[in-house]
Amino acid sequence: MAIESIRKSALSLLLCGALLAVSGGMAVSAASQSDVDDLKDKIESLEEDEKEQQKIQEELEARIEETERQIALCTQQIAGLDSEIETKEAEIDQKTAELEDNKELFKQRLRAMYMSGGTNDLEVLLGADDFADYLVKSELSRSISEHDNELMEEIANTISEVEAEKAEVEAKKAERTAVKKELASQKSSLNDDLAESKALLAQIGEDKDDAQREYDKAVADVEAQIKAASSSDSYDGEISGETGIIVDYTGDGFCWPCPGYYGITSGFKWRWGRQHKGIDISSSGIYGKPIVAADSGTVIVAGYNNGGYGNYVMVDHGNGFITLYGHMSAYAVSSGQQVSQGEVIGYVGNTGRSTGPHLHFEVRVDGTPVDPTQFF
Repeated sequence: MAIESIRKSALSLLLCGALLAVSGGMAVSAASQSDVDDLKDKIESLEEDEKEQQKIQEELEARIEETERQIALCTQQIAGLDSEIETKEAEIDQKTAELEDNKELFKQRLRAMYMSGGTNDLEVLLGADDFADYLVKSELSRSISEHDNELMEEIANTISEVEAEKAEVEAKKAERTAVKKELASQKSSLNDDLAESKALLAQIGEDKDDAQREYDKAVADVEAQIKAASSSDSYDGEISGETGIIVDYTGDGFCWPCPGYYGITSGFKWRWGRQHKGIDISSSGIYGKPIVAADSGTVIVAGYNNGGYGNYVMVDHGNGFITLYGHMSAYAVSSGQQVSQGEVIGYVGNTGRSTGPHLHFEVRVDGTPVDPTQFF
């Protein structure tokens, strides 16, 4: 399985370009959060690859163990066949020696008969005491000759049978030897696969370590930028640049962040000599009511702000759009969490620089607060 290396330099460039802080506010672009998410996804993917390779190694090791068991069995069978072949060879040698001995005895008798001039039926008859003695001697002469022939023929047949049995055993040995050779080849191939898997697992480990370092750095950079921007956020800080900016939102529009409570007690306007950076939503009985995400996105801040927001949440919606929800009694999400449009992220409160229970709602585009009402 091919493992793509993580392109560290490209990710670093994305992160550097994505983290921007501006006066009176902050911006964490979608690229930066997406970059962190991509690194997290890569780590999870590498962990899955790691588990897969570990499983592959376990399977390979089990197959190697089984192959070694089969090789050992073949070796044992071959040893048994070798012993059987040795027994057959010894039996053949013994029978061959018996055959040669009988051939030698037969030759000696033929030689003796030839040297004595041979014995024909007339000589046997003349040398017999009577006719009965002749029959006995004549039959004895033929029996000796026939016995020699039968004995040698029997020994020769035995040798042929043993040689056939030996050939059969040798064929079995050849078959077992071929199987053992094939098993050895399979074992070698499995060992190669195991070595490759181990090397791949080591590479995955290195890639995962690299990705983890990049991820930790990216998270630290984002958190540092958020912390720096959050510490300087002032509830009534001045906005640099033009106010009342009209922006085209590429989504399907925001939903109202405090369902059922639509009173705006303070709009996006100059107030007390400063620009009010959002809108204040309040109504009777609003305290403790749910606050929902205006659109889907990633929570980049969920904490307490000493600059005036109190308990607050910031959600990155991508393309430079960030929403802020201030003065919460409590928040229900955490940094890095993905939220859907309309999902509860906290509850209306009176924390921070606040004169009564309400939701302070902001929309920032590339770090600059804009009028939220244009997005509903």
